[in-house]
Parts: sequence; C-alpha cells; structure tokens
Amino acid sequence: MWKNNNSFKSAKHAIGKWFIFSNIPPNAAVPYYQAAIDEIARVGVGVKGPTPYEITGPILDAELEEIQEYVNGFKKKWETYGVTIMCDGWTSTTKLSIINFLIYCNGKIVFHKSINASGYNRDANYIYELMDDVVEEIGKKYVVQVITDNGSAYKKAGELLMRKRKHLYWTPCAAHCIDLILEDFAEKTTVKVVIEQAKKISNFIYNHGKVLDIMRKYTDGKELLRPGITCFATNYTSMESILEQKLNLQRMFTSEEWSKNPGSKDPSGKAIQDVILNSSFWNSAELVCNLHAPVSRVLCIVDGEKQATMGYVFEGMRRSKLAIEAALPRSHKKYCDIIDRRLKNQMLHDIHLAAYYLNPAYHYELELSHKPELLDALKKVVQKIEPDANIASLALSEGKYFREAMYGFADSTAIRGRKKTDPGDALLDEIDDDGQPVRPNTFLATWAERQSGPSRNSVGSDKGGEKHLIDEDDESGFLTSRIEDIVGGDNDNDDTCCFNKEKNIDENDRGSSHGNQSQASPYGIYFTEE
Repeated sequence: MWKNNNSFKSAKHAIGKWFIFSNIPPNAAVPYYQAAIDEIARVGVGVKGPTPYEITGPILDAELEEIQEYVNGFKKKWETYGVTIMCDGWTSTTKLSIINFLIYCNGKIVFHKSINASGYNRDANYIYELMDDVVEEIGKKYVVQVITDNGSAYKKAGELLMRKRKHLYWTPCAAHCIDLILEDFAEKTTVKVVIEQAKKISNFIYNHGKVLDIMRKYTDGKELLRPGITCFATNYTSMESILEQKLNLQRMFTSEEWSKNPGSKDPSGKAIQDVILNSSFWNSAELVCNLHAPVSRVLCIVDGEKQATMGYVFEGMRRSKLAIEAALPRSHKKYCDIIDRRLKNQMLHDIHLAAYYLNPAYHYELELSHKPELLDALKKVVQKIEPDANIASLALSEGKYFREAMYGFADSTAIRGRKKTDPGDALLDEIDDDGQPVRPNTFLATWAERQSGPSRNSVGSDKGGEKHLIDEDDESGFLTSRIEDIVGGDNDNDDTCCFNKEKNIDENDRGSSHGNQSQASPYGIYFTEE
C-alpha cells in the first residue's frame, strides 16, 4: 500500500500524534492495534474512523456479543473440569468496599459479577449468603472449590458453605497465607530491628531532597525503594535493594558532598551514617534477606497469573525451610515453626495435598506414592467432588496406574514430559534431577485439572486492587525451576554471621541459647545468631 519510506514515516507520525494528543498510553498499542492498522490498509485511502456514537453503540454491542460467545464456550468446559470461584474483596481509595466474584476453569478466568458491599455489615453470614448465591448461579454441580482471603469472617463463611454444599471445598488464598508468614517473620525482634534500621535509612534519604540527589549520583540513578508483591514482601525487596547498593552508600556517606550537606550535621543524619558504616548492620541485613528470600520466591510463584500453582505450594515451602535451615543453622527452628503453623492452620486442606500428590514434577522424584497421607487426601477429594460412586471408584482405581507408572504413564512421551507438564498445561524448564534415573511422570489428567486450579493471587486483598510491582523475570520464570532455585546458590553463612538482637528481647524470640552474648551496639543492633 505504501510505496516508500516517507509514506511509512508519515503514517507512523500521524498515529503517534493521535496517541500523544489523546494522552493514550504507548502500551495501549496491543493486542488489537496492528490488526486495526492492517484492516485500514486493506480498505485503502479514504477510510473514515468510527464516530464516538459508533464506538459506544453498535461496535460495543458487537464486542459484547463476541465476549458472550467466548464465555459460552468457556462454560462448555465446566462439566469436564469443574470450576473454582474466587471471591476477591478490596477497598478503593474512596473507601468503597467491593467484592468481585471470578470463575476459574482449565487455566482461564472470567469475571462473574461485582457486589458493592459498602452499606452492609460484612460479617460471616453476609459473605456466606453471597458465596452461596454465586454457587447457585453458576451451578452447584460444577463448583469444586471456593477461594477467599484468610480473614475470620471469610473463614467462617467458608465453613458454613462447606456445611451446606458438601461436595465443594473452601480454601484460603495461598498468597495471603504466605504473606502472613512474612508478617510473622517481621514480628520477631531479631528481624524487626534490622527492618526498622533499613526503613530509617530509606526514610532519611527520601525525605531530604539534596541527600536523595547525592544518593542517585552514587547509585547511578538506581532507587533504594523497590515495591514487592505485598507490603511484607516489600520489606525483603527494599532490604535487598539496600544491600545491592552497600558499597555505593558507603562511598556516599564518606564523600565530600555528604560532609558539606547540612544533613551530615543533623543527629539523625549522623545516626544513619553510623549505621551505613557499621559492618554488623550489613551482616544482619544479609541474614534477613536470606530468611525472607525463599518464602518471597514462593509468594511470587503463587501470585503469578500464568500457571496453576496449587500443586507447587507444599514443595515450595518444604524447600524454603531447607534454605532457611542452611542460612540460619542455629536459629532456623523458630522460623520453620512459623511456616509449619501457618500451613497447618490455613493451608493443610485435602485438595492441596491431592494436588501435590498429582503433580508429576514431584510425584516420582520425591516418591510421594509412599506418603499415605497424600494418597488418603486424594481419595477424600475424589469421593467428595464426584457424586457418582462408580465414577469415583474408577478414578481411584486408575490411581494405581499413575502411582506405579503403568500403561500410558510409562511411555516415552510421558517420560519426556516429566517436568514439562504442569497442572495448568504450561511448559516447564528442565531442571537438574540430581542424577536420579528418569521416571514416568504424567498424571490423571481429569482429576489433576480439577484439583490444580489457582491457589489464588491477591484474593480478598484490601489494597484497593493495587499491584505491588516486582521484576517481570520473577513472574515469567517457570514454576519448577523457580522452586529449585529457592535452595540454589552457596550458603556460606557460618555460626558467626548473626542476627541483630535488642537488649530486652522477647521471651518468644530467645530460642535455644548457645552462650554467645553480644555487646550492645549504640544503634540498638546486636549481632549474634541464636
């Protein structure tokens, strides 16, 4: 259509002017952008764009019909795979309380409806009635699971729902549960002191414009603040960012620019300088990052939107505990106990255990078939969600073929797909299998699909729907390799590399004594690991 480069440039300039003049974000140029340009080029010179009336009238109506056709096609899969209802509550900046209901099936999610709950007492009975109505609207025979946040009202509502709807499961949001683990970590005095010191560093720098300008000069424009997925994950990402800039910050606080800045004469500025130049602070900060990193990585996995993750939660947390034990050989127990307590109280549901059992990435490698509690959980799930006793019995009998890698589970395709097939049909990276022989790892497709839905990201969040940004690499990496990475790398921390201690430490934080008492730091930091 366009004969020369000038024509191309002219067309692009016209489109660019439209974007800029209309204040359209550049990233709006997907996914239908190029298709629109192609259609215009096909029609030829003289084509006129749709009027505002056409866009909001017949074109919008046509789009609604197209979407409805898509949803109708989506509904056809409910009979085969079942559905998960996600109850996503949030509060806007104007204090408007909204509860969204979404439907997950076979790796896809559609919006069902939204409720304005601002004028209601959002207690367990109210939430239960909403969830029960949605189950009825969707069709009770299709609903396998309902996911909400871990709030007491939602938990009670979920229990009431399971009491009435005996064929389905209520489960709390895995991301919320893992975030609460990070919150519990942050409540430990040994961790709290380091986090508070890091916050003081960031607050001082970002509250003083000239100091901030000096920092950006020494960090080459890199920021100390790095938002994470949740507010407690942000503690880790910000601490990690400060650690990455350790040398630059030390150079900054020993520079001539800093010494000439009025902040260097201020008591708070002097205190921050002392912390920055204190090697013990950096040792403690590194340990805090080593504690948070494994759990934060699992949080990234379950908060992702590209793969179903239920079958990965327990393995991720198991590896997190191993990593924490390696990083903190003397004080790991109290942190691992936090993980165990949260998992037991909030995540130890049969449906999670069954999904773990049916995950081919781990079933054979970890010999999960020898764990009777997992097989028992699978039996309970099948019997609960399948009302037809004959079909349930047939599914359970097929479990032997899967467990012992018989028939189709032993063919070469199944073996090659060992860790390339997750419950959401996403491809996984190959990972090191530690010299173990390759074993079959396919799985009971129907049951795995029905049980391996979302653990669900940000369900029930009261953060106004805001997304705490994190590196795209954390989300785009595939699940198995990322869980393997949790315990990757060298763990050279010996028992002399220690956590911060306050003088009057809480009794709950004492752990087992090893006789190493540290001297008081003038900045409220102590440096021995219990």
